[in-house]
Amino acid sequence: FDYRNLGYMTQEEFSHFLFSYIGKQAECETRAAVHLFQRHDVDKDGRINYAEFCRIMVPKIDKRL
Repeated sequence: FDYRNLGYMTQEEFSHFLFSYIGKQAECETRAAVHLFQRHDVDKDGRINYAEFCRIMVPKIDKRL
């Protein structure tokens, strides 16, 4: 999903990634993508880096197991 091999995705690239999986872009989906991006851009640098992306995509392990 990091098409430029930079180790991160911009908000635009992240939205494109999401919309390639959920289908046609709608206004409400655009707002949701922006919110999701901002929520997971932990270091607030305007990019989703590999570690941040993995936190989104890989389910959390239940520590009680």
